[in-house]
Amino acid sequence: QNGTIAAVNYDTENFKNGITHSTTVNPSQITVTKTGKYVIQSVVAFAANNTGRRLSFFRVNGTSADTHYREGDGIPNASNVARIENVHVLNLTANDYFEVIAYQTSGGTLGLNVGDSWVTTYLLGT
Repeated sequence: QNGTIAAVNYDTENFKNGITHSTTVNPSQITVTKTGKYVIQSVVAFAANNTGRRLSFFRVNGTSADTHYREGDGIPNASNVARIENVHVLNLTANDYFEVIAYQTSGGTLGLNVGDSWVTTYLLGT
């Protein structure tokens, strides 16, 4: 939705190790099973459109976790997908969940390219 902060839903999983995630119940929430320091990396790929801005950030337990937002590079383009990569280190407690948030101001509904949008998580240490 235009001008609306929206959590990205993930409907496919490659593998899970140290996290829990459901593709049907709260599919935007990725829950960690161990307390520790995590590297979270995501790519949000907005459908091609030449109007407005594209942003992405992380939210933990429903609250913004970023000290900065990542904005799409360059000018939006009607021919190319706008990909935003975001990497952040977060201190998380067992059973915390995080979400990847997408925001755009194209003036209308603008979907994500599902095959190009993903998230990965690494536990650095406890």
